Amino acid sequence: MAFDFYQIGALRDFPSRVRVEQENITIRDCLKYLGERYHRDLEAELLDEQGQLQAGYLLLLDGRSIGSEKGLEAVIPDNGVLLLTVLIAGG
Repeated sequence: MAFDFYQIGALRDFPSRVRVEQENITIRDCLKYLGERYHRDLEAELLDEQGQLQAGYLLLLDGRSIGSEKGLEAVIPDNGVLLLTVLIAGG
């Protein structure tokens, strides 16, 4: 089982697409896995003191905000797509 992780403008010096070969992995565990794989502490970069996604970031699982699902504890399905990006506001 595998899924794709994409990031758009959220992480410097990090691949924009990674194929992840993991089974029954939560979004939180995916961040740990990617951090270990690329020698980065993604949890420290992306999560707040309560362990939730910091303001200014958006995580979509198969096109839906993780906030509308189980959050970081949602299991990523086979052939799923996890997208990390930054929120941009302006006038």
